[in-house]
Amino acid sequence: MRLIGPSHLILLLSVAGGCHRGAAAIIPVFLEIVVEEDAGMRLSAIPIRIDGEAAGRTNGDGTLRVPVFRQPGRVLRVTHDCPAGHHAPNPGVSVRVRRYELTKSEALRIKLRCRPLSRLAAFVVRAKGGAGLPVLLNGERVATTNAAGIAHFSRSAPPGTEYRVEVDAREHPALLPRSAAMLVRLPDSSELFVIAPTFQSSNRRNKAGARRRRIIKIE
Repeated sequence: MRLIGPSHLILLLSVAGGCHRGAAAIIPVFLEIVVEEDAGMRLSAIPIRIDGEAAGRTNGDGTLRVPVFRQPGRVLRVTHDCPAGHHAPNPGVSVRVRRYELTKSEALRIKLRCRPLSRLAAFVVRAKGGAGLPVLLNGERVATTNAAGIAHFSRSAPPGTEYRVEVDAREHPALLPRSAAMLVRLPDSSELFVIAPTFQSSNRRNKAGARRRRIIKIE
């Protein structure tokens, strides 16, 4: 099985048994068209067109297997329609037909993509020593850490969206730091972000510092 990417494709075909030289014989082109959302995640019921004409829809396995009859030298244009909430990163695939022996069992596989317009960003906050603290997302309060300093929430947004997650301790003057923030960017895939700041009592820090500065004089 030959895999061909979403750019310009060249298909080499020939007619077994011999054709009249100079004759532009029509030959079968066997295509296996696969539509994916992400690698390994196929989409069913996707309409496929070849040279602008409906060729069928992908099956439950995200595949459409179809024979096409064209003269050698012709260029086939394979396009598809993405479902709602998706977009096609490439307008289609071009296939040039040339003479080469190709049987139905050796059908050429073409991969097409339908990318989601939005992705899921899941956030888990594990604030050590930070029980009962507000969690802000781009300045808006979205959660509060529990007694163990844990909070979680999620958002859907287009790939490339930036989030600033802040654990705010300004209402707790005994804790340091006053706030802990992290800036993340959502990739073109669903992502889990873990934010794990550490908070400490300023009184405990002062006591620890005092112990470190203590001088013991031995005579």
